[in-house]
This record gives sequence, C-alpha cells and structure tokens, in this order.
Amino acid sequence: MQRLITLGILLCMLSSAHRELSAKLLSQEQMISILVDLEVAKAMAWHYTADEDTARALFQKNALLIYQAYDIDLDTFQKSYQYYLTHLEIIEKIYEVVVKRLEALEERI
Repeated sequence: MQRLITLGILLCMLSSAHRELSAKLLSQEQMISILVDLEVAKAMAWHYTADEDTARALFQKNALLIYQAYDIDLDTFQKSYQYYLTHLEIIEKIYEVVVKRLEALEERI
C-alpha cells in the first residue's frame, strides 16, 4: 500500500513538472517567428560588416532586441530550443517553415 501511495505522489510530481515545463516552452509558431527573425538579424550583421567580432557583437545585440520584442529572455529561448532539438520530427517541421518564410522574404527583396 505504501508503494502505491509513493508511486501516486511520484506520478503527481512528474505530471506537475511536465505542465510547468510546457508552460515555459515557446510554441512552435513562436519558435518559427523568432528563428526567422534571428536568421535575418544574422544576415544583416554579416552584410553590414566584414569584421567577424563586430558582426557577432551586432548579431548578439539584435538577438537581445528580438527576445525583448517577443517578451522572452535568452534562457526561455534556449530551453525551448533544446526541448525541440530532442524532438526531431517537430524541429524538422519548424525548420521547414523557417526556410519557406526566409525564401518568401528573399523573393520580396
């Protein structure tokens, strides 16, 4: 009987932890939008300067502005990204959409 109670408590804790993780994860659509914006920021940084250190600094500065625009922090983005990386089917779908959106942006330019 004690084992059943312990198992029940453990399952409740795991369920609670899963809900908490899900609440902190960015949705797939949010990830797509942020990844598109980050790729554009990266391209712009490298386009406007040939110096690697300057381009990297410019990109990082713009990345922080992107996170602010989406009302998230770097930690939230990284945890969400790591989560999606462990779910290959989802991250593949995310990147398919990212590539399509970037191609559409390129066609407009």
